[in-house]
Amino acid sequence: MKRITTLLLLIFLTQTSCDIIGDDCKDIVCTSPPPTFRFEFIDKENSENLFSNKTIKIEDVEVYDEVGKGVGFNLITENDINVLDISEIGWTMGPKSYTIELSEDISVGITLNMKAKNSECCTYFEVIEFSVLEYDYERSKETGLITVKL
Repeated sequence: MKRITTLLLLIFLTQTSCDIIGDDCKDIVCTSPPPTFRFEFIDKENSENLFSNKTIKIEDVEVYDEVGKGVGFNLITENDINVLDISEIGWTMGPKSYTIELSEDISVGITLNMKAKNSECCTYFEVIEFSVLEYDYERSKETGLITVKL
């Protein structure tokens, strides 16, 4: 009888402790999306946007990961500034590498390491490492825009 009582008590405590924890977060919907990855490609000599001056054509652009799997992207055009939006890459956790093929002659490699974190019922994403290979680049702290100088 003592074993049955102990077993029932353990089941009760396990179930109620899960419910207590679950109730704390039950009404909280809190997931922040990963940061955006938007790229502006400019001429390193004169700072002209290479989509705007037609050096790069959107129909020639391809983006793929380290195993050759295609990655979705969009061209955002506003005020004659053309930005390549590759937000899809922020959802993949762990170390990854990508190639942005802008033309037959121009490819830009990037490395990215993302981590999902949980805190007080919320999930958010953290960039552990980001780098553009072989080209100078700057990332705006205000907008997150990554300007790559080709």
